[in-house]
Amino acid sequence: MEKMKKSNILVIMLFVFSVLIFLFAIWFYNQEDVVQEPQRSEKVRAVATIFPIYDILREVGGDRIDATLLLTPGASPHNFEASPKDIKELDKTNLFLFAGAGVDFWANDLVKDNVNQGRADYIAIDMSSIVELRPFSNVKSDEGEDSDKEGAFDPHFWLSPKNAPLIANEIVYHLSMLDPNNKDYYQQNAENFITKLNEKTVQWQENINTLENKKMIVFHDAWFYFADYFGLEVIAAFEPIAGKSPSPKYLQSILNEIEKNKVDVLFIEPQLDPKIALAMAQGIVNNFVILDPLGGLDERNSYIDLIDYNVKTIIKALAN
Repeated sequence: MEKMKKSNILVIMLFVFSVLIFLFAIWFYNQEDVVQEPQRSEKVRAVATIFPIYDILREVGGDRIDATLLLTPGASPHNFEASPKDIKELDKTNLFLFAGAGVDFWANDLVKDNVNQGRADYIAIDMSSIVELRPFSNVKSDEGEDSDKEGAFDPHFWLSPKNAPLIANEIVYHLSMLDPNNKDYYQQNAENFITKLNEKTVQWQENINTLENKKMIVFHDAWFYFADYFGLEVIAAFEPIAGKSPSPKYLQSILNEIEKNKVDVLFIEPQLDPKIALAMAQGIVNNFVILDPLGGLDERNSYIDLIDYNVKTIIKALAN
């Protein structure tokens, strides 16, 4: 009888021990899951159409996002056509940032395609909607030269450094919605970027203020935000409508402005064919200098570097 009791106690002890081992195994497995969870979480996939917005995106997102630039640096957004590879990339995207206001008009179709798929994890933002757009101020009545622009707004808003913080904070807001665990990280990155930009802005303005001549003639009318911000004056654009040659009468009006203001520099852009500018300006101006509204190449490989390049280029050209 006593042996039977001991045997029963041994069985109970073995059973309890087995249960404890089982419970410990479950606890350990769950703890291992908790530790490994961050490694399995996916980064936010974000795409921007043009380089200036893309660079601010990667400044804010840092290593917590996968950022992609859609438009190849050096290419013009006016001639872009999305490839099947681009469309496939956008199918996996959580955040799509496009300039809007007609710069990347083709982005509208890409947005509609993803919205129509009913994706809950997809946000598309027209960045021109978060800034104050300026109306085109160079609308001409001459021979209907600029009639297509009447009532339109200048889309080159990113070239004003005052709009870059708005872009950064908008990106923080949407990244934080998609990835709330990293909200503080995104906010701190944006603040760091804005601090660097503000420090450079003081330096840029001081240097531009040393110029006696602040009048510019440009090939393409992308520079009004930039000029307004820094106290420069764009007195004429050779091509007031992208891709459309101006009339002889309009060219004569530019010649009159050049003679009146004694300007001998034409600012051209790497995204536009320089042969067209050279042919149109032949005999009107003698010096051709490259400004870059989009960047992404060489010494213009960040938003701040892009503005820095343009400021230094203008100072060098107008100081002579």
